[in-house]
Amino acid sequence: MAAQANITLNGVVFTPAGVSGGVARWYYRGSGVPNGFQSLVMTLQQPGSSSKVFRPSVKLVVPVVQAADSVCACAGTLLYTDQVEVAGLVYIGSTTADRLDLYNKTGEIFHAAGVPDASGVFYDLFVNLILPTG
Repeated sequence: MAAQANITLNGVVFTPAGVSGGVARWYYRGSGVPNGFQSLVMTLQQPGSSSKVFRPSVKLVVPVVQAADSVCACAGTLLYTDQVEVAGLVYIGSTTADRLDLYNKTGEIFHAAGVPDASGVFYDLFVNLILPTG
């Protein structure tokens, strides 16, 4: 397995925290308070004797903490936590071409490659269904 390296997501650098039991972890500690540390966790469950699929997964956790003291909360207070999880099932017999096709389609869910004005299905879901209008 290759050594862990820093991962940059939207300008935020996550530093390696090690691999244990098939789970790789990275953290961004820029908030300065432990309850505000962002985490990135990647796993790959191998096929077992009764399973014929690989189970890759990624989880990004982004806590939001109070930046400064206010009448509502003290600086460093955890306000809420946003997160996203992506998981897959890849059949043990799938070919390299099959896996590449799945990888490319997954990427296009998050960002519509080659279409200048499209932001991808995932972004549209956030804009149209989650973010308030007004």
